[in-house]
Amino acid sequence: MREMTCACIEREAAKQKVLKAQLASEAHIRTTAYSASLIANTCRKWLARKELRKRCAQIHEKRFDGDTHTFYYVNKLSGQSEWKKPLAMGSFDIEAKNEWILLRDFHGFPYYFNPFLIKMSWEPPREVQMCQNDQVTHGWWQEYPPPQGPCPDFGVILNKDNGRYYCQDCCVTMKLL
Repeated sequence: MREMTCACIEREAAKQKVLKAQLASEAHIRTTAYSASLIANTCRKWLARKELRKRCAQIHEKRFDGDTHTFYYVNKLSGQSEWKKPLAMGSFDIEAKNEWILLRDFHGFPYYFNPFLIKMSWEPPREVQMCQNDQVTHGWWQEYPPPQGPCPDFGVILNKDNGRYYCQDCCVTMKLL
């Protein structure tokens, strides 16, 4: 009887051991599946945010306002402009255009600013075609006669008669248009 009891206890212990191993294996499988689903969900969210930022950057354009010296955002589809960055961009930002902008200081002197490079220059940039008209330069000091100098604006219109580039204002004053 004692031997039978010992054998029964051993069988029950073996069953418990197998049952524990099965439960541990099932728990491991559940944990692995749960972890994999968490990682997959996180990856899907990350990819969705990335796609949303990409589409938002395609729809919006970042521009620089010369009067307030700040950036604003324009929706290319609707034409609406906002001072605030689109919420879909999150902590990322839309790149500004790599272009030079003519600005004036509080004395009226021209200077050039590139919002993409965040670079300012008192001299005209070399890589941009400048207006080739001489005009009266404006200064905060009084001189007589007023000095002549190059137009500080960008040349956008080609005069076919002399092959020189002029800005819109110079074309109007010279009656080239």
